[in-house]
Amino acid sequence: MRLSQEVIDDRDHPCSRVGGVYTCTEIDDLATLGEVTLNDLDLDETVGDLPLYTSDPMEFLNDTQSLALTMPAFLSSLAMAAKVHTTGDVVLEVNATAIDFNELRLALDARTGGLD
Repeated sequence: MRLSQEVIDDRDHPCSRVGGVYTCTEIDDLATLGEVTLNDLDLDETVGDLPLYTSDPMEFLNDTQSLALTMPAFLSSLAMAAKVHTTGDVVLEVNATAIDFNELRLALDARTGGLD
């Protein structure tokens, strides 16, 4: 099956967020369909909290420690740092409880053998 660039992505995505729902006045290519799907994706309902990091037990002796967290590759643009002041053994857990794509835009380019 061969699809034209216009069927894959015509670069015309008449979409906006209306009342909290990502809505398009016309869905005429695969990229627009992908935008609707991704922007209306609710990770809370599909996977619940997403564990990002769990530390080994750390012992703090009434000290301030700087922590840098290494995130999974798919969250490479997310960086976290913290200063923790405590005494005793601590296990640090970080979970994502809500993820919002902020009106994600999708562009697909046809090429020989696939899509970019």
